[in-house]
Amino acid sequence: MGLLADGREVVVKRCPYPAEMEADGLAALGAASAPVSAVLGVTGHVLVLERVGGPPDWAALGRAIAGLHRRNGDRFGWHRDNFQGMTRQHNGWSDDWPSFYVERRLRVHLADPRVPAPLRRWLERACDGPLPALLVPRPPTSLTHGDLWAAGLMATTTPRTGSPSAPWLRSRAAGRGRTERPGRRPRAGSAWRPPTACTARGGRRRTPCACPPGPAG
Repeated sequence: MGLLADGREVVVKRCPYPAEMEADGLAALGAASAPVSAVLGVTGHVLVLERVGGPPDWAALGRAIAGLHRRNGDRFGWHRDNFQGMTRQHNGWSDDWPSFYVERRLRVHLADPRVPAPLRRWLERACDGPLPALLVPRPPTSLTHGDLWAAGLMATTTPRTGSPSAPWLRSRAAGRGRTERPGRRPRAGSAWRPPTACTARGGRRRTPCACPPGPAG
């Protein structure tokens, strides 16, 4: 928290990456009519946001996210690399969903020594054949928050989002994986549903919602 010279209370966030990357994502979400906190300042690794508060309206947040997912793009990816926490998201643009997902959301992370060797071998085999074959080449794209979970929401009359990564990816499974984590449900139980299987737009089979390495996608 912080206090400006004019008396306004603000949230001061120290990012482990250049803060202007996060400001860029917030700008993209705001331009798509998503409720986001206003960026009041950004320098180095410091981001200054407006402070918001009030009773949360989770149903309104759900409608806002649904509206965000209905905004379609013509390619997969983003105009720059960014971060999800400490993990770099390798973006760029692609016209092919299977190659984008395999190369920039999975395989790129397998060189990380923290990935257990058995899991690395299993994922490498999946990337080399079965996984691309299961993915539709050109499903509809949607603008997603990419890191939407309870700690990234700020309660106000309409809950607002922060910590965005905002790539153009597939829609529902990408946006829901983070919000439907155990122990992270909103207090307004009527607006929350337990994790269930869902079909991503353009997908061929029903699979549990999940967040893969990097941004949700």
